[in-house]
Amino acid sequence: MTFITNLSGERVGVLPYERMDKEVLDHTPEMIHNIPQPDFESFVSEQLSSDPNVSVRRGVSFVSMKQVSDGRVITTVEERATKRYLRIASHHVIACDGAKSKVREFLGIECEGEDSCR
Repeated sequence: MTFITNLSGERVGVLPYERMDKEVLDHTPEMIHNIPQPDFESFVSEQLSSDPNVSVRRGVSFVSMKQVSDGRVITTVEERATKRYLRIASHHVIACDGAKSKVREFLGIECEGEDSCR
């Protein structure tokens, strides 16, 4: 099982890791699907491109984040081409940065499952 938590560590869900049997529907309303990251990124970018509240940035790497007193999260990223640091304020951070997640490592979230997440 994979436990889904918010940034404060409170459990908000459970997903059966890599299971494809129909009993997975006891834990989630949809079957789990593995999607290649480039396809997922393209889909997400397309869906968010018309939202005026969203800015999709490419060519940046996660550096750090901290939650501030008003509940927002300040995330620092580095533009890979210029080495310039940017600070981004948001209400949410979604870590979709793959098995070797810098976000997960920064937050001290362990990875269970395949060796590729170490």
